Amino acid sequence: MAGYDTYSTVLSKRYPSEEMKTIFSERNRISTWRTLWYNLAAAEKELGIKAITDSALEALKANIKITDKAFDVAKEEERIRRHDVMAHVHAY
Repeated sequence: MAGYDTYSTVLSKRYPSEEMKTIFSERNRISTWRTLWYNLAAAEKELGIKAITDSALEALKANIKITDKAFDVAKEEERIRRHDVMAHVHAY
């Protein structure tokens, strides 16, 4: 755990509950993005897009929860791409 599990701002020390800090944490935000991307790919495959394979869906599903190592990869991708969302797309 490298600070990705708890939402942190100047105000987060006083007002939110521990549950709210977890809900708004970076790890939860990125894992939610990954869940959305997986569900989008599954729906597109169901609609007939042949480029999305079963093995690709399995790989997406297996990596929904982001690891600390994946955060490091995303940081490097963001340095290259200068875009946080695209960095996480490429890290995923």
